[in-house]
Amino acid sequence: MMVLAVTLHNIPEGMAVGVMYAGFLAGNTQITAASALVLSLGIAIQNFPEGAIISMPLRAEGESKSRAFLGGVLSGVVEPIGAVLTLLGYTDEDFAGNQAANRMAKAAYLELDENIGKVSGDTLTWIDCVHLFYNLMRTNKKEFEGQEETTSTVYASVLDFSLTSDGEINPLEALESKLKGPYAVKDRSLGTILPFSASSASYYLDGEGATRDEVEDGAIVIYYNTTTKAVYGYSEDGNGGRGAYEGELEAVYYRSSDVMIPTSIVVSGREFALESSDMQFAFSVYGNMEIGDDIIIVWESSGSSSGEDADDTDGTVIDYID
Repeated sequence: MMVLAVTLHNIPEGMAVGVMYAGFLAGNTQITAASALVLSLGIAIQNFPEGAIISMPLRAEGESKSRAFLGGVLSGVVEPIGAVLTLLGYTDEDFAGNQAANRMAKAAYLELDENIGKVSGDTLTWIDCVHLFYNLMRTNKKEFEGQEETTSTVYASVLDFSLTSDGEINPLEALESKLKGPYAVKDRSLGTILPFSASSASYYLDGEGATRDEVEDGAIVIYYNTTTKAVYGYSEDGNGGRGAYEGELEAVYYRSSDVMIPTSIVVSGREFALESSDMQFAFSVYGNMEIGDDIIIVWESSGSSSGEDADDTDGTVIDYID
């Protein structure tokens, strides 16, 4: 009875952690990452004596040390499941009868246990928790249960992640979506650009690891990610398939069949294709760029682009600084 009682009371504790993190990730200004972490740590600490309450009587009744310890651990296994299901939008009202068993059954139905390989009575390892979180990211939120998983229906959308064509998480797109920039580096110290300590950042130049000095000396523009404290610099060489170029806007070319949408530009003798609607608008008659302007463009190599106009140019414009 005591094992059952402690196990049942761990369900709302897991839900409490889930609600806190769900509120923080949803942008609730009254919930901070620190408060969510404090609650998680507080519940984790009080789980130690709760486990002892289970283990000690079992040991006193003659159970082996391992079985007594396992009993204490097992009583808390439902806690992470409760947290994960709460993040997906499930509540107590969704589980009639035996809450613990029905929650575990729901988790199995949603394939939250994929690659975990544990059954009731087993202890979740650190790797199991990693798999549990990844499975959470790929699972539809409650309101989309039973539908095909898409970027807009899975929990990953809450964290600005997307799915690849084969249903896996796309981490690179999420990182790029959080990039700030571009910022011109010329005659400026990175310390005056970055919102975090330049000494604690990791640096990359044209796709390869670099030092702060190498980025300051070689990069024309930088982007940065405040979450990872990573700084990405791009030089004129663009050895990683993406680079930057500074010069004068000399010409804007259009197709003869469509004189409203530009297809490429010439900057100080080099031609670059325009493929995205944002770049086409910026260099059109409706944009803010004019012939003779000094600009910095960020380009991507033609091999990274599928546009037909990119093949005859030095690259495709993906960003600019006027």
